[in-house]
Amino acid sequence: MKKFKRIISGILVLMLCLTMLPTLPVKAAGTNVDLVGDSCLASSGYVKDGISYVRTGYLCYLLTADGNAVTGTRAYAFKCPNFNPISGYVFNATSRKGGYSASSWSGTAPWGCSPFNSDKSTNADVIRNWMKANSPSGAPNGYTFVQDMYGVSNADKWASGDYILIVETILHFRYTFYYTYDSSLTKSQWFSLVSAKAQGTGIPGSVVDAQAQVYYDQAQRGDRYKAPFGPAIIGTIRDCLSYKDAVYNSACSANSFISIQNVNLFSQYTNQVACYAERIGAGSAGERAGFVAYTGDITVKLSDSQVYQYGVGMLAISALEDDIVPPPPGGPVPSSYDGTVYTLTSSGGSSSTGGGSNGGQFSGGGAGSTTHLGNGYNDGLCHFFCVHKPIVNECPTRLHMGFILRVFWCVIYTSR
Repeated sequence: MKKFKRIISGILVLMLCLTMLPTLPVKAAGTNVDLVGDSCLASSGYVKDGISYVRTGYLCYLLTADGNAVTGTRAYAFKCPNFNPISGYVFNATSRKGGYSASSWSGTAPWGCSPFNSDKSTNADVIRNWMKANSPSGAPNGYTFVQDMYGVSNADKWASGDYILIVETILHFRYTFYYTYDSSLTKSQWFSLVSAKAQGTGIPGSVVDAQAQVYYDQAQRGDRYKAPFGPAIIGTIRDCLSYKDAVYNSACSANSFISIQNVNLFSQYTNQVACYAERIGAGSAGERAGFVAYTGDITVKLSDSQVYQYGVGMLAISALEDDIVPPPPGGPVPSSYDGTVYTLTSSGGSSSTGGGSNGGQFSGGGAGSTTHLGNGYNDGLCHFFCVHKPIVNECPTRLHMGFILRVFWCVIYTSR
C-alpha cells in the first residue's frame, strides 16, 4: 500500500513539474480557424482567453486638423461596459499619430458599447449618435466629453474644427499558437528532458520513462496542438500585431523541445472584424489629418502591413463634420442655435492646468481640478498615474433682461 501511495504521489508531483510544458494538449483542426470568447469551443477543443467583444476598449486623444499632437494633452484609455479582464496582462496602447500612449484605464466608455458586437456588427453609428445627443446639462455629449478630458479651451477648438477627436479600438486577449513536439528528439532525449524536470522530486524512474514515451510518441506522429503563450495584451490593433511576434520569439526561446507556428489564430478579428468596425472614410476629417482611408472590400482579411497602412480600427470625430453643436455660454443649447462657437471665460478666477493645457477654465469666478490616483498593471509592474479632470461648474442662463422684455412684447404684439 505504501509503495502504491508513493507511486501515486510521484505521478502527481511529475504532473506539477511538467507545468513548464505547453498546456491544453488538444489536437487541433487541420486548417486554420478563428477563435473568440472566454473559452470558445473550436472545432476540436477550447481556447482560453481569446478575443471577445466584452474585452475591448478605446484609446482617445486629440489631434490638430492637420494631424499633429495637441500640446499639453494626453491619451485616455476607456474600457467597454462589463469588461472581462484576463489576469497577468501587458498594457501598451499607443496612438497612430501624435506620440500618445496609455498604460492603464481611465474609466468606462461613456457611450456604453463595445466597438463591435457578438455578431461582429459595428457600433460606429452608436458612438457618433451618442456624441450628438445632449447630456443632462443640455450640452452635446461630445463637447462635454472633450471638455471633461481637456478643458474648455481645447473643447472650443475641437468644436470649431481646429481639433479632431480620435477613438482607436483596443483589444484584450492572450495569443495562442499551434505547436508540435520536436520529432528529432530520441526517446532517450525525452527521458533526459523529463528527468531533469523531475529531479529531486522522488518520482520513480518508471513514471518518468512512461511520460517520456508519451511525448516521444506524440512527436513521432506529428500531432499538432494549440496552447496560449505569454501574458495577455491590452493595446490597439497595431499594438496587438506587434506584440504577437514578441510572444512567439519568447515562446520559442523558452521551449526548445517544441516547434511553434507563428500563425495568428485571431486574425479574423485583428485583421478584419475590429478593423472594419470603425474606419476612416474618404474625404473625411480623418483623411485630411493624414490617415489613409480604406474603401476596399470589407469581407476579406487585411494583411498585417495593410492594417498598419490604413486608418482602420479607429474613428475620427469632427464636431463640424459629424454635426455636433457646441454649447453657447450659459448652458443648454436652444433648438434655434445656429452653430456659432462661443468661448467660456472665467469671471473671477484663473484657469487650472493639469499637464500643460489639460486643465479646465471655469465660468462663475472659480477654477480648479481634481486628481484621481490609481494604479495600472503593466507586465507585472504597478505604475501610479494621475488623471486631471476638470470639474465643470454649471452656469445659470445669462439672458439679458432687456432681451426678455423685447421677446415678451413681440409675443403680446403679434397676438393682438
